[in-house]
Amino acid sequence: MKVINNFTEFLIKNNIIEEKRREIYAYGLNQLIVYLYNFLTVIIVGWIFGMVWQSIAFTVFYMMIRPYAGGYHARTPKMCYVFSLMMIIAVLFLIKIIPLNGLLYLLIYAVSSIVIFKLSPVEDENKPLDNIERVVFRKRAIKSHIILSLCCLIFWFVGLKELSPCVVLALFVLSIMLVLGEIKNRRLKREV
Repeated sequence: MKVINNFTEFLIKNNIIEEKRREIYAYGLNQLIVYLYNFLTVIIVGWIFGMVWQSIAFTVFYMMIRPYAGGYHARTPKMCYVFSLMMIIAVLFLIKIIPLNGLLYLLIYAVSSIVIFKLSPVEDENKPLDNIERVVFRKRAIKSHIILSLCCLIFWFVGLKELSPCVVLALFVLSIMLVLGEIKNRRLKREV
């Protein structure tokens, strides 16, 4: 990206960073721009649906566990963006149409939790895990799941019931991503 290269060049010329660290800073700046772009998309989609805080809450809860649990990853950043956009739209749509029914959300939560505990972590071909990483990521995924579960209960009982579906659907979407990742991995193993 030209803007990133120009900004990195500016930092080097002004002795803010060293030339030998150019690639590291350019990569970091690129990641920051991608992150900000994605976050802005979350806000815009939430605004279109009239559900800004739900879109932010879902994204935060989802990102609390996704890095550790793993699951399906798109092959390109562009496909990842499109897939994530569709995911947020689907979640906001579900929040709108599913009544705030504790029993229904409890069922979704239970099924999602079983999948998460059974499959986490699911590696990706681009992010293979060694045995130590599998153990560490599994523990972190389970810890994140427990924290999210406690948050969900607290939200439900302190009068913030509208946040509970965001947590439950974050776990539900994650469970789908784990299953899709597992299917993708099995297919890749068969091809080898």
